[in-house]
Amino acid sequence: MPAKSHSLRSIVVTLTLVSTAIALTGCGSDAPAPSKPGGSDTTTAASCGAVGDDVTATSTQPAGIDGVVQYVGMSRNHVEGCVNYPQTPPVGGNHSSIWQGCNFYSGTIIKEQAVHSMEHGAVWIVYRSDISEGDLNVLKAYSSNDKVLVSRWDSTLRAPVIATAWGLQVDLTSTSDPRLDQFVQKYADGPQNPEPGVPCRDGGSMQE
Repeated sequence: MPAKSHSLRSIVVTLTLVSTAIALTGCGSDAPAPSKPGGSDTTTAASCGAVGDDVTATSTQPAGIDGVVQYVGMSRNHVEGCVNYPQTPPVGGNHSSIWQGCNFYSGTIIKEQAVHSMEHGAVWIVYRSDISEGDLNVLKAYSSNDKVLVSRWDSTLRAPVIATAWGLQVDLTSTSDPRLDQFVQKYADGPQNPEPGVPCRDGGSMQE
């Protein structure tokens, strides 16, 4: 009788081990991964919220340059992926950990990288795709400044040229508008710069 009891215990232990193995197999890497919230594993435009604090226009216009609009409330966090900025072009806010190297670009660039460049004190000048070759040559000359970033926008840009620094923006009728030079002189590495002394020309991304 003791021998028979020992055999029954062995059978029970064996069955328990088999059941456990089957259960563990069902939890292996072949099992489908849980879906992300919303049922999608991909990043879409709808998932790009304006990350961080609200960015709002103030009623105070900086002295000295007509038409400049000032903004406050920008967060300065490094984030992954896209950000839905409330202004076009962006005036600041959360941005990529990589900045756009200050230079002239004949194409469009990643706006989250350009915002990082403005955090370094850059003036970001964007131009409409239909401006003249003469205007392009003027903008190329501005980009020789180590704290000026120039890039193309599409034809829907509300003004032919728009200059932006961190929290500051002005719409311009052309490159001959005297306010362009005034804006660059005042705000390229200017007092609005959240990170004085940090380079923009070197490092970061130099690709369009």
